[in-house]
Amino acid sequence: GVGLDAMTVKKLEPRERFEKYLSVPEYFATTVWNMTLWRGMNLHVQADDKEVEGHYLLAVVSNIRHYVGGMAQISPSAFINDGQMDLWLLSGSTLADAFRHFFDMRAGRHVNSDLARCLPIRSARIESEIAFPLQLDGEPMLGASRVDIEVLPRKLNVFMPQASRRMLCTTLA
Repeated sequence: GVGLDAMTVKKLEPRERFEKYLSVPEYFATTVWNMTLWRGMNLHVQADDKEVEGHYLLAVVSNIRHYVGGMAQISPSAFINDGQMDLWLLSGSTLADAFRHFFDMRAGRHVNSDLARCLPIRSARIESEIAFPLQLDGEPMLGASRVDIEVLPRKLNVFMPQASRRMLCTTLA
């Protein structure tokens, strides 16, 4: 994540693991507070064969369906083993824009929204003229003005129950 969600993660972490299970109100309140201070960022994105520029509240790269602690589905058709990720760019610069994205995502309207854009990627570069907040799987990272993302198929072995595999994977192989 780049931008607003990374700012929130940076404010909240580190926490004990058990605290993360009880943190939805804290996460929500911290995000709202950060949004009163955050006005977004201008990003230049190279995603496979596409180039995109714009002003965004946040950019999120994901290969799973759920986001915001499971409160919303960001990528309804994502599979963890399909060899690609989704790069979501959520535009805006106000608290109202952030709430709109949250409620659109909860209702599944973001998929067709003009304010949210999804780029399926195998590799991407996100750049800005100024350093932006960055988080990786819920862990805060040092700020950067550029981040490179690349899908490396079959580089991580994950053990999970068979029922979960049916929901998250394209095949059971």
